[in-house]
Amino acid sequence: MKRIILSIINVLFFMSGFLFAQSDLDFSAQLRPRYIFSDKDFNSNTGFHTYGEIRSRLGVKFNPTKNLTAFFQVQDSRIFGEEPSTISNTKNVDVHQVYLQVNNLFDLPINLKAGRMEASYGTERIMARNNWNNLGRSFDGVSLQIDFSRDSETKLDLFAFRTAERWLPEDSLDENVLGAFAELQFIEGHKLQPFVIYRSSTAASYPFNAFAVGAYLTGTINGIWHQAEFISQFGDERDDGPQSLSAFFAGYNARYTFSTEIQPWLGAGIDYYSGDDDPADNKYKEFSRWFGAGHKYLGYMDYFPGNTFGVGLMDIHFKAGLKLIDKLKIKSALHIFNSAGDYTLADNSKSNSFGTEFDLVLTYDYNDYLDFEIGGGLFLPGEIFEENFGKDNSTWFYMMAVVDL
Repeated sequence: MKRIILSIINVLFFMSGFLFAQSDLDFSAQLRPRYIFSDKDFNSNTGFHTYGEIRSRLGVKFNPTKNLTAFFQVQDSRIFGEEPSTISNTKNVDVHQVYLQVNNLFDLPINLKAGRMEASYGTERIMARNNWNNLGRSFDGVSLQIDFSRDSETKLDLFAFRTAERWLPEDSLDENVLGAFAELQFIEGHKLQPFVIYRSSTAASYPFNAFAVGAYLTGTINGIWHQAEFISQFGDERDDGPQSLSAFFAGYNARYTFSTEIQPWLGAGIDYYSGDDDPADNKYKEFSRWFGAGHKYLGYMDYFPGNTFGVGLMDIHFKAGLKLIDKLKIKSALHIFNSAGDYTLADNSKSNSFGTEFDLVLTYDYNDYLDFEIGGGLFLPGEIFEENFGKDNSTWFYMMAVVDL
């Protein structure tokens, strides 16, 4: 794979000399080294686990005509020192994106994209790029955007992605994701985005047919930005036997930015992810974010949504930020994590406390191409985490640089 990718890059560079005079050819690159200090095991007797990671991307966009675009992007993602020796070659190079895009298809307000692509929709609760991840997420398939904005400020995005291919007749055991996201602006200063997503798989290990239907509304009232969101999941899951899926997410967030030179802002919100109150019945009630963002919403230390023990999650959070100097910004967040349903401790008592997390991030805009970022988190375990992981506090820090060319 690596030789094929390098060969393609060489061909693209070779062809660019012939094509540049007749078309637009744009190159892009990203380099993101990050160093992490992690003491997240809730044991003060152990030291920090330190490691470095780096993500490198190189892309080329070819525009032979006004409405035709071809984009190719390769990526190398690695952990410092992961190779057996300094003369070893671990194959971490892959195609992150490669797609063909046709705008105004047949002179209609329709944009078609086919290939491998990032797919970010709405608030990214359920469809996200996962940019924090050292790999990031991309999908294989087709997307279609219909733009009605000339008349009604309405857009409709349709997509069909294949997330697993088993090479069997009649596409048996494949996994598919189909969806539609609409964007409506019928209220002054507000945007409504209703959507429906369908996931299916007949794999013997984990077959399912599931729907996610929801909407989010966002806008500004008297200088206060706010956002409301609801997602319902239903269908069937068969992880441990036939189960019907019945789960939901609901959230509301608001933020106010003061009109001063340092632009301070305050925000607060609540997010509720349903849990399964009776694992013994034939209903699966725990909400799953599917392809959504976790780091973006559920604390930078990334304990959630993976450690809810099936009882769901309620996140009450308070956020603040300001511009310290012209290029330096600071933001902080306080998360109070509770379970959506009661959790039974070892002594048969009930608890809802996962713990409390405080995050702090500083970003420095060095120039038009380079940003520096440092951040960290402190997690104080509640009764549920104390019983399962330990009673000591957890800490985590990182340093990161992002070069975008």
